[in-house]
Amino acid sequence: MGPEDFLDQYVGLTEGGESLTLISKPDESCITLDSNSHCMVNPVKPDQCAGFPNTWAFGHLVEHL
Repeated sequence: MGPEDFLDQYVGLTEGGESLTLISKPDESCITLDSNSHCMVNPVKPDQCAGFPNTWAFGHLVEHL
């Protein structure tokens, strides 16, 4: 699947229209879950995504909360 097809099939705009988000199924579950509730993205997930949130450094953001 190419990037344009992925965007067309799985991505929408947030309520404010300011950023992209994965769309949800009608029952509000993640669009990437299969019929057995297994994530279809995990096998091809980039390292940056696979490590979220455990390998991301958020310490510098805490002061802004």
